[in-house]
Amino acid sequence: AATATSAPAGASPQSAAVECPEQAKLLGVVFACGAWSVQAYRIVTGLQRDRYGTRVTVVGAMLLVAVGIVLLGLAPPNSLALLSMGYFLLGVGAGVQLCMQSVAMLFGKYQGTVSAALSGGFTASAAVPLIIAETIRTLVDDGNSHRHARLVVMLGYAGVVILSAGSALWLMPRGGDFNEELAVLQ
Repeated sequence: AATATSAPAGASPQSAAVECPEQAKLLGVVFACGAWSVQAYRIVTGLQRDRYGTRVTVVGAMLLVAVGIVLLGLAPPNSLALLSMGYFLLGVGAGVQLCMQSVAMLFGKYQGTVSAALSGGFTASAAVPLIIAETIRTLVDDGNSHRHARLVVMLGYAGVVILSAGSALWLMPRGGDFNEELAVLQ
């Protein structure tokens, strides 16, 4: 473990004692881009879902998330523009969660449990790429392992999101109501 007098792995001893206010400020900008898009896109998602339906909204949001993931995988650590745009597009995924909450109504008296499980799943999914990248980095310990692990994991994660968007084309209702097929039959 790094202390105030010992350098973290890969850092020079002199850099361990130096604060990085500029990096902290840049990290704040990147984080703010993601956080703002999470909140703002929930409003946009509601409007889009009412106008274009669940399927179009979910697939569009997932494709934007995939682009954000690719940007994060390709971005150099010091690229404020790519990291900010990547996190902004990743935050768009909050809109998918909003659309998916309607699935809970299909489970009758278990709506609360299903809604909580969906919300927890979306929240936990953010940790998956980090865990996989750190595992790869630990297993392959060369000078560039962290960057390569991040790139491989992020591209793989983007592929999973694109496959999920493809399945949403088939599984999501065209409108906003998950019971629309039942309403047509009655």
